[in-house]
Amino acid sequence: MSFAAEVAKRFDFLVRDHGFAWIDRSEFKVGELATYRKDPIELSIGWYKGEVDLSFSIALDFAASHRVFRPYLSRTFGLHEIATRQDPAAYAELAARMRPLGFVTTLDIAAVYLEEAAKIVKRFAAPILGGDLGLLEKITLARQGKAA
Repeated sequence: MSFAAEVAKRFDFLVRDHGFAWIDRSEFKVGELATYRKDPIELSIGWYKGEVDLSFSIALDFAASHRVFRPYLSRTFGLHEIATRQDPAAYAELAARMRPLGFVTTLDIAAVYLEEAAKIVKRFAAPILGGDLGLLEKITLARQGKAA
């Protein structure tokens, strides 16, 4: 099984329950990358150099006329940032499960990480998956030192 297949297995709820589309990233040449999109949100799941990263990003064309998101400002939000903003212990179960496995150097270890990350997405990113960008707006304002 490939990394993309493991992602599809763990994150099929994005397509089934939230209307996201799978974006083929087979041309990606460095590491592994899987992407889901439902405008204006894109969720990228990448595996490179022993780590799996999940990040949400806001489309540039959407940000161009938005009151908070803007071009030239970061429009990318790591799952860790989203989850721990809501609960500082959001990654505790994932960390405990991954600790004995070490770095993500095999597909089997990546599958464990993806399984736990999918739970975190379901628990802490559900409003974002439904199109509510309020939390991402608050994070953006906090990054700028403004009250949300």
